[in-house]
Amino acid sequence: MQQQQQQQQQLQQQQQQQQQQQQQQHLKEQEQQQQQQQKQQQQQKQQQQRQQQQQQQQQQQQQQQQQQQQQPPPHLCQGLLHAAAAATAVAATATAATAAAATAAAEKMTPKGTAASTAAEEVEGEAPAAAAQGAAAPAVKDEATAPPAAAAAATREATAPPAEAAASTAATAAPAPLVPAAPAAATAAPAAPAPAAAAAAAAPPPPPPAPAAAPPPAAAAPAAAAPAAAAAPAAAPAAAAAAAATAAATAAAARIYLDSLLVVFYDDSPLLVFSLQLPDLLQFFCEVSLQVACAAAAAANTPQILQQQQQQQQQLQQQQQLQQQQQQHQKSRQTHSFDVLSKYFGLLLRLLSFAVQLASLQQQQQQQQKQQQQQQQQKHQQQQQQQKQQQQQHQLNNKNEVRTEAMKQQKEETEQQEDK
Repeated sequence: MQQQQQQQQQLQQQQQQQQQQQQQQHLKEQEQQQQQQQKQQQQQKQQQQRQQQQQQQQQQQQQQQQQQQQQPPPHLCQGLLHAAAAATAVAATATAATAAAATAAAEKMTPKGTAASTAAEEVEGEAPAAAAQGAAAPAVKDEATAPPAAAAAATREATAPPAEAAASTAATAAPAPLVPAAPAAATAAPAAPAPAAAAAAAAPPPPPPAPAAAPPPAAAAPAAAAPAAAAAPAAAPAAAAAAAATAAATAAAARIYLDSLLVVFYDDSPLLVFSLQLPDLLQFFCEVSLQVACAAAAAANTPQILQQQQQQQQQLQQQQQLQQQQQQHQKSRQTHSFDVLSKYFGLLLRLLSFAVQLASLQQQQQQQQKQQQQQQQQKHQQQQQQQKQQQQQHQLNNKNEVRTEAMKQQKEETEQQEDK
């Protein structure tokens, strides 16, 4: 029985040792897993740092691009400055020429001019507009040829009414397409001065319209800027071409008008009244050219605004992605820490259970050893008692034998004495 119990105890101890070895292996595996997770976390951190560095570099590049894009191109600025300077110079020369023409016409006022004007009213509507275009060539002459110029003016007055209608329609309707849309200025601006110049060189127009007929620049500027801004990136080259065409048309119109003013020096005609509109028309051309230039600048800046909006959206998306990555990283950390804690607690519980089992086994072994010792002591005591009893019995037997022998001797002695 004792040997069987000892064998069972040895088997239990071996099983406990195997379980402890398995636990140690589990602990080693968990430590390896933790090390791998730490390495992965470090790699993720390094990747995040690299991504942040790349994003910072991209942001710096975007800022540099924005700064470069915000600066207007130098050739556009130079073109606008040259156009504005040319427009102001043309307006100044036109104003001076108009004033000189007005003074010269006032000094050389004669009844001949009034008679020619009445004759022009009688012949109203007979000559076609082609005569007005053909009469534009002999208009520019020197001051020495004054009488032929007066005769030519008288003949031109006879063909005035058709040209008056052309001049009035050109003065009121020709500049109108320049204001609503900036790209249309490229085609409308060169075409507008031609009929107006021919009519001015050929015959006098009706009295000038009121100043309110001309579109105000303050009200026309938003109307010109809104469609150009709506045209966005595609309108930028067209607007630049329109600005250049408008400047060229303004210069050509100024030359034609200055040439046509020479007629006024030698004759009294209503052309003086039309020439008084020249500063307003030149101012209108200058305003339209400036509006077209502003529209071109706005159209050139619209791609930059769109790029800025796209860059802002990209930055917002990058920030959202970073926030999502940070949230996912925090969640993964929380789940990882929870898993690690649960594993540790499970291991602790297992260790506690094994410790309890070991303690119970040790107690059982101690109790068994105590019982064995007690049994051995009892056996030893029993053996000692038996030995004592045997010794006592042996002593008693010896005493009895001695007594019996003594009794026999006494009997023998007594018998011998009796025999004697």
